[in-house]
Amino acid sequence: MAPKLSGKVLVIGSINTDFIIHSSIPIPGETIIGNTYAKRIGGKGANQAVAASRISGNVSFVGRIGKDSEGILLKDSLHVNGVSTEYLLESENSVNSGTAFVVVDSKGENAISVIPGANHSLTIEQIESSIADFLPDVILLQAEINVDVLKEVLRKYSTKSRVIFNLAPFINIPKDLVVNCNPLIVNELEAQELLGIEIKESYEEISNIFSKICKSAIVTLGSQGALICVENTYEKIPALPIKQVIDSTGAG
Repeated sequence: MAPKLSGKVLVIGSINTDFIIHSSIPIPGETIIGNTYAKRIGGKGANQAVAASRISGNVSFVGRIGKDSEGILLKDSLHVNGVSTEYLLESENSVNSGTAFVVVDSKGENAISVIPGANHSLTIEQIESSIADFLPDVILLQAEINVDVLKEVLRKYSTKSRVIFNLAPFINIPKDLVVNCNPLIVNELEAQELLGIEIKESYEEISNIFSKICKSAIVTLGSQGALICVENTYEKIPALPIKQVIDSTGAG
């Protein structure tokens, strides 16, 4: 196993309990008999933190959980995966921990409904205190926290630390707030919303546009892999071949 990197990574984001049902994805008004059910730890922020802990020996998570049994399980899960929870606080009110309900069909496609819960209790004061104490080399962000808090983090810290920002779920955000992101990560649909153009195989055009928006960008292309855009240049990375998709939840 390769040695872990030494950089300090601070993940600011969401952590949820995922309730996963394997069945056909129902249409409005339809009732479906499911096949299996499971409860897992998720949330885009927690996913980032666990992924980062696989390559870095110093990852800490900033977030909020509820004063409920799910919150205890969420915190323990981060510990098990090597993520520090020093800056993971309980919500000051009676709101529950974040929850997601996921339906996964036989092809691995999913439909997800998320209740943010305590995730939206995260404050800029808590984040500022954590950054001042931890002094991160890298800040990892996504868009599952309060939008105003997210904007404030980008405004204050994207010029002071390296910020990696996964703009998911997509929100309309002023482009001047992502100019220092390195990289900005979006999928095809998010890239289309952000750039205002259809994402086709004109990768040079896409790269040129991103060079005017942010320091670097990654566009995930599903089964087609990913596109890395840096300073008017690009590289297409093919996806690993997978014989059978079981569940694409968290694959981003």
